Amino acid sequence: MNETERLIVVATICLIFSAAFIFGFVGNLWVMISLYRSKLLCFMRQYSPVPLTPSERLRGFIFVLAMTDFAVILTVPWTLFNIVNQDWSFGEIFCKLHTSIDRGGKLFSVVILTVMSLQRYLVVCTRWRYTASTFLMTAVPIGIGTLLCVIIPIGWELYHTHIIVLSYGVNQNITVCLNVMPPEVNTWFVYYTFMCGFAAPLCIMAICYVMLVRHVRVKFRKRRGFNAVEVRRPQYMCELTKSIWRISIFHFTCWAPFWFFTALPVFAAHISMPIAENSWIRKATLFSNMLPYLNSSGNWILYAFLNRDVRHIIRRASSSGRNGFQTITVSFRTTTTS
Repeated sequence: MNETERLIVVATICLIFSAAFIFGFVGNLWVMISLYRSKLLCFMRQYSPVPLTPSERLRGFIFVLAMTDFAVILTVPWTLFNIVNQDWSFGEIFCKLHTSIDRGGKLFSVVILTVMSLQRYLVVCTRWRYTASTFLMTAVPIGIGTLLCVIIPIGWELYHTHIIVLSYGVNQNITVCLNVMPPEVNTWFVYYTFMCGFAAPLCIMAICYVMLVRHVRVKFRKRRGFNAVEVRRPQYMCELTKSIWRISIFHFTCWAPFWFFTALPVFAAHISMPIAENSWIRKATLFSNMLPYLNSSGNWILYAFLNRDVRHIIRRASSSGRNGFQTITVSFRTTTTS
């Protein structure tokens, strides 16, 4: 890569990272402040023997998700400075701190989204909403997910993350914050994080949302008492499907390329398949590493709309009063307005 191409790549990186930082910083901060000012968060509720409502749990999930994504976005200036300056100037302690917040925040965000989809399925499609406690439906999945998908891989990575000085030519040294896992350890680390950070959550979310759509369709058919194939689907079902498609496409687009280029070298080495080193692969890998930051900067708007669209759609669907299921929705606008 010549100097002109390098400048173009650096300028593109700066533009994307700056846009992601501004959009994510303002949006996530707005969500956190709005929810806090509403005084309707489950954390702010006084003790009561009455269990939390699904709406209260949902507000808590959105608040924690916004906090997590906000923390990830705060690492963007340090990441950008390191890319542009090509030197880590903040010491080993901050190297490990940056790694734990950056990687841990991304993985914890996936855990929250997975538990949100799982709880949405349990509340809407099963009788757990009547029998299960808040601890069983919320704390246990989050605790298990955090242990398996965040604490174990981040502790594993921090143990092997150090400040390394690399020499280029005569009297040309650069300092990098680098993961120096041995190849055999790195192979298992990549496989483990791929399964816990992408494959398993993606499968859980896909199953939960497919079952949610199926449940709504079955309820509609039973309520109307006719063959739904012969009648145009109501608007709420179309909007529900579109909302879930938006979630799926956004999540897959932001995370699939990242994990593909992360796992590709390890998988290729495992099967002894050589990969040609060229500028296209390097640029694609660099761009894929930016996509999780775009995910953190865009989750707030996507899940704000999800709260309004999907939950409101389900409430409208069940408000007709005939054989409806329990209303679990709350409008995002009313939730975040004090």
